[in-house]
This record gives sequence, C-alpha cells and structure tokens, in this order.
Amino acid sequence: MVFFDLSNPILAICALVVAMVLIGVARYTRKSIFASINLFLFLALIIIHVMQFMTATSEMHRNLFISLGFDFVFILLTFISYLWIDDMEAKEKDKKSVDNSLDWFWDKL
Repeated sequence: MVFFDLSNPILAICALVVAMVLIGVARYTRKSIFASINLFLFLALIIIHVMQFMTATSEMHRNLFISLGFDFVFILLTFISYLWIDDMEAKEKDKKSVDNSLDWFWDKL
C-alpha cells in the first residue's frame, strides 16, 4: 500500500489545498517559516515515496510514479513560493537578502 497516494485525485486536491493554505498564511504573516515547513513536508513525502518505490511490487509502481510526479510539482511550487515570501520578508524587515533569487523569473515576465 502506498503511503499518501497522490495518484488518488481527492488526496492530490487535499495536498494542493493544504499547500495553498500554508502559502497564504506565509504571505499574510510575511514569515517564510510557513513556506519552509511546506517545502520540508513535501521533501519528506518524496523521500517516503522513493523508499516505498524501492521496496514496492510491480503493481504499485504506477501509483508511485504518479505520486513522485506530483511530489516534484509540489516541491517546485513550494520552493518558488518560499523564495517569494522570503523576498517579501526581507523587504519588510529591511534585511539584506542573500540574493534576489526570483529576479531572473520576474525579469522574463
């Protein structure tokens, strides 16, 4: 059995809602710790899915491939949101940011 099977649409939508709520809380409070919690949760989930993939039977591989794909998408989403919230927090507190990691992204838009 796959732990937190993201190939199930209901669980994938629930994971997306939880991620969006944490990103919304981070944006409202302007604290990047909430976005980093979100990122670490999905990193832990991808580690769990990889460990399950190594011990899974061939019938479970399809569901684990789908779950790993969703994991990578969620990690990308939460990493970009972490950089965005961290930049907002640095501007609000007049802290010098290590780098402006999203400047390359915003310049292209």
